[in-house]
Amino acid sequence: GEPLMPPTKDKHARMASRRFELVEETLAARASALELPRPLVNLIAKAVAFDPMRRFQSPGLFLDAIRATRAEMAGGSHAGGPIRPSGPLTIFVVEANQKLQDIFREKFKRLGFRVLISADPIQALKRYQQQAYHAVLIDAGSAPNARAAVDAFGDLLKFARENRLETAGVLVVNEDQRAWADEYEGSLTAAAFVRPVTMNQITKALRDLVPELASHASGPQSGNAEM
Repeated sequence: GEPLMPPTKDKHARMASRRFELVEETLAARASALELPRPLVNLIAKAVAFDPMRRFQSPGLFLDAIRATRAEMAGGSHAGGPIRPSGPLTIFVVEANQKLQDIFREKFKRLGFRVLISADPIQALKRYQQQAYHAVLIDAGSAPNARAAVDAFGDLLKFARENRLETAGVLVVNEDQRAWADEYEGSLTAAAFVRPVTMNQITKALRDLVPELASHASGPQSGNAEM
C-alpha cells in the first residue's frame, strides 16, 4: 500500500524527468525502510526500471518471474535457480534453406517440440522477448547476413540470462565462420557446430541441453542428414 514515488500535488514535480530517472534509487530507499525481502525488491526493480528494455517485455515473462520469486521466498527446490519458460515445449528455428526447414520441422516435431520457423533471426529474438520458448536453433551459415544471425543468437541468450530463463541454444556456422562457434565452447546452455554437421549431433545437443528431452531414450536416429 506504499507508493513508490513520493506523493506530491505539484504538477511539475510529478512530471519531472528526474523523478523517474531515480526510480531504482527510490525503490532501494523505500525497500530498506519497509524491510522488504531482497527477491521481492529485485522483482519490483525490474518491473519499474527506467530503461524500458530492462523491464519485463511481456505479461508471460512477468508471471514467470513472480512464480520464481514466490518459490525463492518460500525456499522451494528451485529457489534462486533459472526459470523454465511456460507453455508447450517449443523450439524456434532460424533457417533460410527451405529444404532444411522441412527437415527441422519434421525432426523436431518427432522429438516433441512445437516448431516455429523463420528465415529472419531478428524475429526469433523479438518472439522470445514477448514469449520465451525452450530452445532456439540458428543456422548462421545459411543466413544472408551471417554476422547479424550470430549477433541475434548472442542477444537472445543474453536476454535469457538477464531474465533468469533456462533456454537452450544451438548455432550452426560454416567452416570460414569457425571463430564464432568457438565463442560458445564450454557453454552450459548453448552448443555450436561447424559444417558439416548431422541431425544426430544436433538432436544429441538438444537432449543434453533441454531437461524435458533428457528422459527420452535417444536410440538410433532416422533421417541423419548432413547439413
